[in-house]
Amino acid sequence: MSPKKARVIRMVDGTVRPPSLTGPLATWFAEAVREELTALEKSGGTQSYEVLSGSLLQTIGAATAIFQFIIADGTRIPEDASGRLKTSDADYAVYVLRQVGDRIDLQLEGTGPLPDYVPRGMLLVDDTALLRRLAEALEWIAVNPAGVSPLAVAIFHPKLAKLGYAIISHDLTTRYMSDNQEKDRVIRQACGSSLTYVWGPPGTGKTYLIAELIAELLKCGERVLVSSHTHAAVDQVIYASVKEAGPLAASPLVSEGKIIRIDQTVDKRVPDSIRLIKVLEAKAQNMQARILELKVQVQPLSDRLTACQERIALWEQLVLIATKLEESRAAVMDAEIAQGRAQSLMDDSSRTILQRREDLERAQRAWFFRESKVQRAKGALRAAEADAKTAELRLRNAEATWAAGQIRVNALEEALAEARAALSGVPALQTLNAEQASLEAQIQPILDEISNLNDKIAQLQREIITDARVIFCTLTKNYMGKDLDGQEFDAVIADEISMALPPLLFLAARRAKSRVVLAGDFLQLPPIIRSDAEISNERLREDAFHLSGIVIGRRPVKDSKVLTSLTTQRRMAPSIAAVARHLAYEGTGLRLEDHASLRDRLVPSWLDFLPENPLVIVDTSDLHCWSGKQPGSLSRFNFYSANLAVELAGMAAAGLPAP
Repeated sequence: MSPKKARVIRMVDGTVRPPSLTGPLATWFAEAVREELTALEKSGGTQSYEVLSGSLLQTIGAATAIFQFIIADGTRIPEDASGRLKTSDADYAVYVLRQVGDRIDLQLEGTGPLPDYVPRGMLLVDDTALLRRLAEALEWIAVNPAGVSPLAVAIFHPKLAKLGYAIISHDLTTRYMSDNQEKDRVIRQACGSSLTYVWGPPGTGKTYLIAELIAELLKCGERVLVSSHTHAAVDQVIYASVKEAGPLAASPLVSEGKIIRIDQTVDKRVPDSIRLIKVLEAKAQNMQARILELKVQVQPLSDRLTACQERIALWEQLVLIATKLEESRAAVMDAEIAQGRAQSLMDDSSRTILQRREDLERAQRAWFFRESKVQRAKGALRAAEADAKTAELRLRNAEATWAAGQIRVNALEEALAEARAALSGVPALQTLNAEQASLEAQIQPILDEISNLNDKIAQLQREIITDARVIFCTLTKNYMGKDLDGQEFDAVIADEISMALPPLLFLAARRAKSRVVLAGDFLQLPPIIRSDAEISNERLREDAFHLSGIVIGRRPVKDSKVLTSLTTQRRMAPSIAAVARHLAYEGTGLRLEDHASLRDRLVPSWLDFLPENPLVIVDTSDLHCWSGKQPGSLSRFNFYSANLAVELAGMAAAGLPAP
């Protein structure tokens, strides 16, 4: 059953509001995703990107490994996408793990051992695959809305949310936030409300806030899903949580495998005790060892079976050739008979033509009714000549059929001789069939045991995920794969939501039983879409802050009680932060403050070549810089500015000791 077309709700100010029921909202998003899919399919769907200098980061198996490449044009590629990598001498299946700047981590799978270095390749990615699966997931929910958390709708209709404040543990404030009570306030609100939007400009500590929030929710007995649209953001939250002095550094849940990071990651800061694949390896060690033992045991039997089957194939080939030879000889005999019949018809036609010519001569000598007799004789002659042509054609066809059949017979006789020679010393077919049956009887129980062990390992993986108190994954994982099938959480936390497609947040929030916390900065980059259709712009290009109605333009609405903010930044020098305050946050209602520790931050000695002011603006107008765009890419580049940046970096590096 297909979902009905979603009804569009347009406000007085021209903005569009999402439907307030689960099914219609899922349909509303699915329609926009399908529109985006249509636009991508018109451009071909599969995009190609040049990647360079692929270095081996991690070996996973005999034919699987993770490589880091430089992506030539700097294009942003969807993480979790799949495709192919074609090099000069190989073709690999590819899974996109993460991209940071011009570095992209790819999981490569080949048919044999992988090299340590891949100098160059063309990455082919189907941009439509993830969107198609997203549309299917949304359409399924549209028809089957039961079981979807009401919070999936509430994040776009904040008035449906319940607000409150929770009492949190004393050590939370003393451990990390004794000098910054706003984080204490945000965590109290997040722990006591069903929906919380956290607005945090860069450097205000959103990641560390999420780490503390996870710890507090665990103390309250809640199960937590933490997600973001990039692997790097997910790994950063993990690091903030479990690093030394982090809120979960001493938690036994880490060592017990109760905090799990789904999917591969190349971030070395993520402990093995959190990586699902490593936790599974540790718990399934005995089963994996048994599988390896069984594979070693079955290998010689499999080799013997393969050899036996190859010999049986020789006998089968002999029988096939002999059968075809018999059929071809029969066809040649039929062609000989047809040739004889055609020759007989040809002879008869020749005699008939002679007779009709004699009849014509007699008609031409007739005294009475000569004209009519001549006409009849000429007609009979023409008919006889036509019959002769037909007989001649049949004769030629029969001769050609016989010749072709004879060539085929000769070829098959040669092939039969070769097949018999190949069977020299090969046991009889009956003996080989018995050997095959015996080997299959020995192999099957081993394969059954391997299959059962693999099923147990898969079940163990499901149990690890089900028993985990915290799950970390990308937003894509909420609809791709089966790892999270049937999983529910008390709390769902999503980071960097300004760049996340709103339907991804909808799918993540559907798993939340008690609360959803969404963190980001609506003044950062919005979601990226490729089409310029109205429906896509209204439903996908707008971030969740704006789509929910808690932000209009560059400013939050006054009664947005679900929205809280972080205002103290610890990252930028005050003079640099002043630019952000003036250019980005002035007029938004948020006063971006500098943490007191920034005043005492020392400038490294190797930056002595720069002026004392931390903010240096280089005027390049006299260089007449120009901006270009790589074909097939949305990213622009400025060669002169880039060259100048390299020169400045070189000056800084000159003050550092050689590595």
